[in-house]
Amino acid sequence: MTRRPWSACLLFLLAACVIENPTPAAPGPILFGNGQPLMSGNLVAGAALDLRAFAAELAFTLPAESREVLRAIHRTELARREAMRLGISVSSELVEQRVERFEQELRGSVGEAPNSAGAEELAPLDRWSQERYGQDWAPIRQVFANHVADNLRYQLVLRASSYEVPRLRLLWLVARDEATAQEWQRSIQAGRDPKSLLAASLLRPPLADGSWPPLPLWPGELLAEMGREAKAGSVLGPLRFSGDATWRVAFVLEVLPPSAMPPQSVLLERLEARQVDPLEARAWFEAMSLRYTASNEFPSVQAPKPAFVPLR
Repeated sequence: MTRRPWSACLLFLLAACVIENPTPAAPGPILFGNGQPLMSGNLVAGAALDLRAFAAELAFTLPAESREVLRAIHRTELARREAMRLGISVSSELVEQRVERFEQELRGSVGEAPNSAGAEELAPLDRWSQERYGQDWAPIRQVFANHVADNLRYQLVLRASSYEVPRLRLLWLVARDEATAQEWQRSIQAGRDPKSLLAASLLRPPLADGSWPPLPLWPGELLAEMGREAKAGSVLGPLRFSGDATWRVAFVLEVLPPSAMPPQSVLLERLEARQVDPLEARAWFEAMSLRYTASNEFPSVQAPKPAFVPLR
């Protein structure tokens, strides 16, 4: 039995992270005298766990995962606000289709017959849910549905907002160091065909002609500043995106002007054909963070002591 199918879907849902159905009620924080939130159901001798201590311990023990979760929460809120601005909504029918697809894969992974029905056949899925989340599958399924809806909304608003700005169809060359990227830039400007350098690039293009899908120039992000006056044949870079170790040179194949947003059904079809590209996702996040004056500060790893505080 392999765990790959459901675990891959699970990571996709959680890394991406509203429909009208309410989320199952979770234990809320308890507020004590000075207003600090405590984690309900976590008591020692009448003292409750301080949520700040819990967050600090997660940030210290799992820093990379904590950063990704925090970014996902921000992304969901940015997408929610953009969806309101653009009039984008996610239907409960579409969400249910995606959840059913995931649920069938999960049933197979935990040893449950794909077309099973009845209380006895549901036991393996309930057991998996209990072991992982401490609840039966039914309420956890709704949580998954909420994450599916959040992720769909995020993808839809990203693609919808991309039509409001110019887009560049680029040929990317990625080097380990700035000196190599500078050499590539000079040789292209001197007349060398950038496609002849693709074999030396660290990143292989997804399209047969050596190019990448059109990248929107959202205001405020790095590429938008460099590509403001770009036209076909322009060379951008060398540049290095925040958090990257590599350097990039971009050759502009085509400049696409802003255009009317297509119907939501067309956006969905195009998402099925081409998922959100990592560069596209990063540029959107940076632009929306500026638009909505968002800050994404990592939780402190200095946990308050003691971690359990008296209720009063």
